[in-house]
Amino acid sequence: MDRSIIKAYRELYVYIKPYKLLIFLLFLITIILAPSRLIFSPILKFLFDEVFNSQKAYNVALRNLHTAILLIVGITIIQGIIQYWQIYIQSVITQRVMNDLRVRVYAHLQKLSMEFYQRWHTGEIISRLSNDTTLIPQALNSILIDVPLSGLMLIGALGYMVYLNWKLTLFTLAILPFIASVVSYLGNQMVRVTRQVQQRFAELVKLLEERISGVHLIKSFGMEESEIFRFQKVSKESLEVSLKSAKIIATQTPIITLLQTIGLLGILWFGGLQVLNKSMTSGSLMAFFTALLMMVDPISSISRSFNIISQSAGAIGRIFELFEAEPLVREKPNAITIPIKGEIEFKNVTFGYDGGDPVIRNVSFRVNPGEIVALVGRSGAGKTTIVNLLMRFYDPQEGSILIDKVDIRDFRIYSLRQQMSIVPQDTILFSDTILENIRYGTPYATREEVVEAAKSANAHDFIMQLPNGYDTVIGEESGVRLSGGQRQRIAIARAFLHNPKILILDEATSALDPESESLVKDAIIKLMKGRTTFIISHRLGFVKEADLILVIENGEIIEKGTHKELLAKNGIYRRFYEAGSETL
Repeated sequence: MDRSIIKAYRELYVYIKPYKLLIFLLFLITIILAPSRLIFSPILKFLFDEVFNSQKAYNVALRNLHTAILLIVGITIIQGIIQYWQIYIQSVITQRVMNDLRVRVYAHLQKLSMEFYQRWHTGEIISRLSNDTTLIPQALNSILIDVPLSGLMLIGALGYMVYLNWKLTLFTLAILPFIASVVSYLGNQMVRVTRQVQQRFAELVKLLEERISGVHLIKSFGMEESEIFRFQKVSKESLEVSLKSAKIIATQTPIITLLQTIGLLGILWFGGLQVLNKSMTSGSLMAFFTALLMMVDPISSISRSFNIISQSAGAIGRIFELFEAEPLVREKPNAITIPIKGEIEFKNVTFGYDGGDPVIRNVSFRVNPGEIVALVGRSGAGKTTIVNLLMRFYDPQEGSILIDKVDIRDFRIYSLRQQMSIVPQDTILFSDTILENIRYGTPYATREEVVEAAKSANAHDFIMQLPNGYDTVIGEESGVRLSGGQRQRIAIARAFLHNPKILILDEATSALDPESESLVKDAIIKLMKGRTTFIISHRLGFVKEADLILVIENGEIIEKGTHKELLAKNGIYRRFYEAGSETL
């Protein structure tokens, strides 16, 4: 077996192992079920030899017929009960394994650094967790039921065939390898094409997720027709591979049927000779055929199962590839959890994404607790990178960042971020109630505390006008949709409730209309009081009030000081200021 398949299932075994008692019970059920299916062959022999072709009295033959029928009914009922528990236990194992794997993958994704999400496309991750995971239950079903049951039935049927007529069994075994080799060849073709189908489908999902997420950009540039053409092209490629798969399936079915028919006719001819020679009864021949059919089905099942197992190994490998990604931002074993006051110092910090060219170089500055810092500069200058490093989404390649004179790499990551809050330009709200969105990050806050935070953020009044107040569900599909200003005030209420020592405002008012901006600005001013605050903003009103303004250019601090000090320097900041009275 291919090493990649062995590796994939060895990794999956970790999730199967906790349910080994259930698996053992499942195998016991399988051991009972297999002989019960094979028993129909001896019963059929009994019917032909002792009932239909018997020279016994009518009453005796009739009693034998009734006995055989009652036996078949009884065995069928018992089989149904056993099969119920077989399917149920297998489903319990499969669903629990799938649940454990999904939770583990999701937990791992939560622990990965932001660098991972820059390298991996969201659609690719979702495809692995949705499309690829659908193949695992099929593989587990094959491993836990199909292969063991088919294997036992194959051995039992073959043994009974030898018992009935060893010559006819040898003749049969001479034919089967040829049929099996053709079926195996066609199956391998199917596996290769199926992998191509999965790959094309993943590309289609990736494109779909990306384009739907960027629908605003598509419409703003009038690119609808171009995107339709692009999607048609990718969808056509997926269609072509799917049709190729369908063609192989369409070819396989008649070929396999023809081979099976020729094989059965050959066995019927040789067996018929045995009956005519009186070396075999007609009942034995019928029983032999029944056992043969019971053997053919397990062979097909095992072949199909190994195809599924092989095909699923690729999907399992793609899922477990996510586990190979390690967080670049790691927590020290002896990391500390302490309350912070908000003193921040950057010491000669240099950083570049993915180890590339530095985005910021030799950045140094110091902020006292409760002071306001404004980061000013053109887009791409490195402003957002500075706050990303402060929140330890990334670690600098050179230099250090200190909070209260302690390197942030010495803090527990959870403890560090729990004492910070960010109000971004694009507010992220989940499909949940307003109450739960506000207390996201502070899950044990009371309803009264949430309401107080909303009032501080100038959000209480509009919330109370919604259909269910704080219990109103918001979201794109079935929830209420909020305006930009309302969403921003929810984010500010969230920050109020969180009560951080360090606050980050990333273009928090840049996309608002004047009325919304006034309400949001008033809420932000209240929020900043007593907190060390970093402002990334082109709005002059916020920047002018900062205790320290850092002018960033090409990743370096080229000017620093207060608003008055920087105007007096007659440098870049003054040119920004003179370019417009309201924005920088």
